[in-house]
Amino acid sequence: MAGSIETPETPEALFAAAVRAINEKFSPGVLEHTQANHPDLYGRIERALDGVNDTWARCIGPGAGLDSFKAALRAWYNSLMEAIKLYEGGTNER
Repeated sequence: MAGSIETPETPEALFAAAVRAINEKFSPGVLEHTQANHPDLYGRIERALDGVNDTWARCIGPGAGLDSFKAALRAWYNSLMEAIKLYEGGTNER
C-alpha cells in the first residue's frame, strides 16, 4: 500500500501496546487490593508476567515465532483486566 508504513510485529511493540492498553484502565491500588483480597488472582498475575518474560527471551532473533509470546502476553493482560474490574467493583461499593 503506497504511503503506509508497516510496523514490525516484535515483542517490544506488542508489549508496549499491551502496557498502553493496561495503563488506560489501571488505577493506583489495584495490585495491593488484588494481593490482599484476591491472592489467587495476584498469583496468576505474577505467573503470567513470568511467562511473558520467559517467552520474550525465547523470541529473540530473526524468524522467531511470536505465538507463545502473544499467548503469554494475553494471559497477563487478561489477569490484570480481571484485577482492575474487581478493584473498581470493590471501590464503587464503599
